[in-house]
Amino acid sequence: MFQAFAVFICSGVGVFAAVQSKPTTSVIYACTKTNGDLRIVASSKSCLKNEKLLSWNVIGPKGEKGAKGDKVDKGDPGVKGAVGPTGAKGDTGATGATGPQGSSGNTGATGATGPTGATGPQGPQGIPGMPGTEIVASAVKAVTNDDQSTNYPNSIYFHTQPFDLGDEFDGTTFIPKTDGIYWFQVSYEVFLYPGNSGSVEIGIVELPAAGGMNYVQKYTDYTPNGFPGGNFFVTTSTMLKLTAGKRITIIPYTPGNNNSIVKATLEVARLPFPVAAVQ
Repeated sequence: MFQAFAVFICSGVGVFAAVQSKPTTSVIYACTKTNGDLRIVASSKSCLKNEKLLSWNVIGPKGEKGAKGDKVDKGDPGVKGAVGPTGAKGDTGATGATGPQGSSGNTGATGATGPTGATGPQGPQGIPGMPGTEIVASAVKAVTNDDQSTNYPNSIYFHTQPFDLGDEFDGTTFIPKTDGIYWFQVSYEVFLYPGNSGSVEIGIVELPAAGGMNYVQKYTDYTPNGFPGGNFFVTTSTMLKLTAGKRITIIPYTPGNNNSIVKATLEVARLPFPVAAVQ
């Protein structure tokens, strides 16, 4: 038994020498159990309580050359050893990565149309609605891109009306045909002659039949300090309660002389509810 062990150890040393040509230690330590299990350890203090320490030199003293042995006949083959017991089942491996998503399947065929359901019973009659009020369309958009003087109190003349649903605007004056609440928005861009600076105004003005004018909305803006002249933009909006036949016009005011309007836009629309709703 000791000889078989010695052969195993020598074989192990041969493998060790083949892997690492220069030994890192002069002594090899091993721990053995009574059942014959053997493991190589790093130091003489690594054996457990149920193990026995073995040690041997990595390189022993060179022995004398032995005598040449007698030639012997080749021995008979040994008896085939019994099959060893089946090893214990290994641990379950880690779960593999999720595979890529498969392609979408083909769309199934459209199912047959089901039969028409029976007609349901008639519902109860609804509550009568409020008496209606006839609404006549009223909306205007007017624009101008022609240079024109801003001499007060001249009205802006809007050369083009993209639409005038109620035929209520003549280029300078809006005259509603129906009592109502009207929304106005007006804006203009003016060229101020160099040296002209100060307040720039835009007014929504009522022109009474007896003459004169009444401002119903006025917006004032101011040029910045040191304004050298050039284009200046002003805009305002409001809602007015108007009766049919009122005359509304747009009057600008600019400081100094020789100023001119570059472009202007007027938008008017009657809100979709009667005057009585806001009285």
